Amino acid sequence: MSDREVAELLKDFIFKNKELFGGDISSVTDKNGIVECLLKNKADTAQNKNKGVKIAFDTVCDIIKSEYGKYGYNKRFDRTATKKKLKSCLGAKAKEKRLYPYQVLYAFRAYLRECYIAGRDECYVKMASSFMTSMVYDYAEQTNELFEKNMEEKYGEKWRKVKFSYE
Repeated sequence: MSDREVAELLKDFIFKNKELFGGDISSVTDKNGIVECLLKNKADTAQNKNKGVKIAFDTVCDIIKSEYGKYGYNKRFDRTATKKKLKSCLGAKAKEKRLYPYQVLYAFRAYLRECYIAGRDECYVKMASSFMTSMVYDYAEQTNELFEKNMEEKYGEKWRKVKFSYE
């Protein structure tokens, strides 16, 4: 790092902390220590900005499988097909088709609740992989308010900027 860059870092630091130094660089005794600390904090901040939420497809599939049992349906569960459809829902290229994992779960719960209330037989309840082809978008739209409210509670007002990565 050049002397000029070090001086800029120090000036910026002192400007932000005027009450400590009175705006005078000469009162700073350990300039190298402060610069080292500033560089480390800068790197940590940049690293923390890129951190997101990691979600495993297997975890989402396990939750979907358990949802059938909660509503009394003993449906056959095809993990491979469900994971494939889940990946297409969560990683769709078109933004309006891209869903969050929690959104998919809310939509699936709403569908199963509707089936349970209507008293549908197990043979008429769609499998998870079939549900995720087109119906998931309709139910996601229905549960959107609840989803947004819960995301705001969990991640704060800027929840849309949280990066989700999938394993």
